[in-house]
Amino acid sequence: QYEGGVRWDMGKAQLVLAAFQITKPNFGYDATRRFVVLGDQRHRGVEASLAAHFNKKFDVLFGAYLMDPTVSGPGRTANVVGPRPTGVPKVYARMDASWNTGLPGATALTATVEHLGGRPATATQFAHLGGKQLMLPSVTMVDLGTRHVVPFGKTTIGARILVRNVFDAKAWH
Repeated sequence: QYEGGVRWDMGKAQLVLAAFQITKPNFGYDATRRFVVLGDQRHRGVEASLAAHFNKKFDVLFGAYLMDPTVSGPGRTANVVGPRPTGVPKVYARMDASWNTGLPGATALTATVEHLGGRPATATQFAHLGGKQLMLPSVTMVDLGTRHVVPFGKTTIGARILVRNVFDAKAWH
């Protein structure tokens, strides 16, 4: 694994930018249907994150990566597996935001937006797909919620309500 980057502290916000390369074994089924190491998968790309506290009421955390995931080795050379590792998107991004309403109990409203890029559903390439891997489409999901702190004796209890996938985006995981 190789990684290098920079961190920029801007007072109420912090930005991190990095480039990376990770190589690891790529497992799959060989021609006799045994689950074995068929080569390597390499993930090379860039990532960024931003943590910002705009004031005492509004916080944002954002992270994303762009990468080129590839498969190499004997399994790839023999066309047992495709050029991309299964389940690995080229693009991923997530933003979490929290707004303190100022109401009693430190009530906060929260929102999450998550984007998962298209990714191979199979390692195998299919002739009827033009020799390509079966791909899952990209999906963007939105979650909305609230947090409230409730006094309970000498301590506090946090109550959380969360509505996941507000717009009912369909996705395979």
